[in-house]
Amino acid sequence: MSATTPTRHQCCHTKHFTGGGCRGCCVPAKLERGGKWYCGTHDPVKKAARDAKRDERWDRETTVRELRWSAESLTLNLVELAAHQELNLTLQKIARGIIARRAEADELERQR
Repeated sequence: MSATTPTRHQCCHTKHFTGGGCRGCCVPAKLERGGKWYCGTHDPVKKAARDAKRDERWDRETTVRELRWSAESLTLNLVELAAHQELNLTLQKIARGIIARRAEADELERQR
């Protein structure tokens, strides 16, 4: 009885480091794509699907974050606008009071 051992392939993914070194993936390969062997983590098809799912989640989170920021900004702008309008109304009332008092003073002066 002849025992043939199946050929074990190694994942072809290589990690390159900024210092100039590199290291290959140490996980045995599961499948072959385009003549190269890949483990489950580095399979280009699965990796593309994971990346697309991650990018979609990030885009959704970014959109939600931007909407919240714009809503907060609009709220702050409305609060500032209300404060300015309240200040303007207060200044208008003060101005009217000053004008009315000046008119009263002028009237009293004329009556003397």
